[in-house]
Amino acid sequence: ALVDIGGGTTDVAIFQDHAIRYSCVVGLGGNHITSDISVGLRTSIDEAEKIKKKYGCAMVDWVNQQDVIEVGSVGGQKPRQLAQSILTEIIAARVEEILKIVEWELVRSGYIESLHAGLVLTGGVSLLPGIRELAEKAFDMPVRIGVPFHFRGLGDVVKNPIFATATGLILYGRKHGGAVEIEEPHLLSRVVQVMKAWFKEFW
Repeated sequence: ALVDIGGGTTDVAIFQDHAIRYSCVVGLGGNHITSDISVGLRTSIDEAEKIKKKYGCAMVDWVNQQDVIEVGSVGGQKPRQLAQSILTEIIAARVEEILKIVEWELVRSGYIESLHAGLVLTGGVSLLPGIRELAEKAFDMPVRIGVPFHFRGLGDVVKNPIFATATGLILYGRKHGGAVEIEEPHLLSRVVQVMKAWFKEFW
């Protein structure tokens, strides 16, 4: 099973015998975690996103209760210091909710007992420290973080779960379309330009 936890949604796909047997979209993702942090710590969305990336963790047990973080206040007020454990509890609660819904979808698919190879996490949220361990507890199966590979020139740039979907599409296009050269250094920027054009056309 592949679970891609992005900004606005979590996409689930179950593969068996080299084919997708089940897929669904859960309407929760990293933006909801950021929003929870913004509300819980009474700070702006931008500040909440920075805090999530810098101090975020999905496992409450991993955080020292004595550690503190600096939180920027709204309205020009002085930054405040809060226990990092508060931040972790906020993040863990939302991640656990996402994983619980994903588990329900896996059960509903009828394939959960066939997932002998376990589960792969991708997307920006999969970068949260502790999320793999939390997912293993939630699903009671092996979990790993999926990163793109087979990219020579761009290997160091795209070796990140954030780029899993984009690089997967490039590899699929190369295999089935024939004309894509994945070793060109400027390929990623070209792909981004094309995607921007699509969004301008349709939105």
